[in-house]
Amino acid sequence: MLTPHAHYAIKTVRTKINHPFPASPCKPMFSDEASRATKNYEEKFLNHPFLIQLSKGRLPKKNFTYYMLQDNLFLKDILLARRLLNAKHKSQKAKQVTRLLDSAYRHEAKGRNDLITKQLKLKEKHVEIAPTTLAYGSYLIRLASTASFEENLAALTPCAKLYSLIGERYAQCPASTHPLYGKWLAIYAATPMKKLTDQLTTILDSVAEKTSPRRQAMMQSYLMACRFETKFLDMAYHLEKWS
Repeated sequence: MLTPHAHYAIKTVRTKINHPFPASPCKPMFSDEASRATKNYEEKFLNHPFLIQLSKGRLPKKNFTYYMLQDNLFLKDILLARRLLNAKHKSQKAKQVTRLLDSAYRHEAKGRNDLITKQLKLKEKHVEIAPTTLAYGSYLIRLASTASFEENLAALTPCAKLYSLIGERYAQCPASTHPLYGKWLAIYAATPMKKLTDQLTTILDSVAEKTSPRRQAMMQSYLMACRFETKFLDMAYHLEKWS
């Protein structure tokens, strides 16, 4: 006959065999969590009148020209933000992100330059920066100067992701054969943009997993960038000016 102590010992052994490790909740990937948190912004961006009209070939040329000129100014601010980031962060992850963004910039710049010089026939001239362009660029520069690498990565990812989604959603739209808008869409429908987004997302999830205390700050950076991306289309659609 087993003693009470023996019964307790057997029960303990059985529990350890059936449950060798303590149960722990599975934390969602940061990119999945961020996608859920910004789903409304993503849909608002992809269904923006600027893109809808462009995809049908009906966007007025003056709006597209305005967009391209402001985007050129914004890209200069991104380059400055990246230089500041590179000077401040020397980790392998930071170097990997720099290489990815450099590759994407070269791919995008080639297509954009052809549009600007050959299609739009725009010449170098003074362009007044719009309020939204200034605000978005200043935000990224401030982050690069004061925030962590993780927060900066979170702020840089939405742009790549959203434009890759433009390429996916509108690849076969009526404007895909448009002499101007079709070529712009082709830049983002190309494989390099999808590859960049996937790689950035992988790195984003990797660093978020290791920096739980900064996860909320990363989410705020990601959310703010999504807001700015939609505001950028608002700006071009309404030909924003200083009041």
